[in-house]
Amino acid sequence: MNEINYIENVAPEAELKITPDVKTNLLSASRWAKFLSITGFVFTGLMVVLAIVFIIAGHAFHEAHSGWDMAYNMRYASNMSGVVMGFTYLTMAAIYFFPCLFLFRFADKTKNAMLSGTQTSFSAGMSNLKNLYQYMGILTIVGIVFFAIIMFFMVIFLMVSPTF
Repeated sequence: MNEINYIENVAPEAELKITPDVKTNLLSASRWAKFLSITGFVFTGLMVVLAIVFIIAGHAFHEAHSGWDMAYNMRYASNMSGVVMGFTYLTMAAIYFFPCLFLFRFADKTKNAMLSGTQTSFSAGMSNLKNLYQYMGILTIVGIVFFAIIMFFMVIFLMVSPTF
C-alpha cells in the first residue's frame, strides 16, 4: 500500500525513464529469454513424447509377456511402472511448461515494447516476468515443504525401525 502511494506521489521529473542503455539491455535479455523459453518448450515436448513412450512400452511389455509363466504380480508391476513413469513425466512437463510460457511472453512483450515504445506491451512483459518469479517461488516453497515432510517421515520411520 505504501509503495502505491509513493509511486503516485512521485514528482513527474523523477519518473522512471528507459535510457538507450536500458533499452539495449532489455532487448538483449528478451532475446536470451526467447531462446531459453523455446528450448524449454522443446524439452517439455520431449518429456511428453517420453511419457507416451513409457506408457505404451509398459503396456506393450505387459501384453507381450502375458502368456509367459511369470507371476501375475510381476507382469502387473511391469505395466504399472511404465504408467507411473509416464504420468510422472507428464506431470513434470506440465510443471515445466508454465515457466517457459511466462518467459516466452516476457520476451515477446518486452521486445515489442522496446521496438515500438508502447507502455502496455512493456507492462505486460513485466507482468509476465513477475508471474515467472512468483511461479518459481511458489514451486520452490512447495519443494521445500515436500522435502521437509519426507525428511520428517524418514526420521519417524528410522526411530520406530527395529534395526536401530
